[in-house]
Amino acid sequence: MDQLRPNKNDLNDAKNLSETQFILARAKSYVQNPIYIELQDMSRFYQQINHDIVSTKNRLHRILQLTF
Repeated sequence: MDQLRPNKNDLNDAKNLSETQFILARAKSYVQNPIYIELQDMSRFYQQINHDIVSTKNRLHRILQLTF
């Protein structure tokens, strides 16, 4: 850790940081409960479906306006 500078902004610092991973026994940063990961995936899927529905309705409205 003494080799590392306060500002980690170049290739050598990234290399040294990666090498410290093998020396130090670091804990995993944050392990989330799998149910929350699944809920997050479902929420993203729901948002994507809503976005697609709104886009389709807008296209239909525009086509109807141009037709009539």
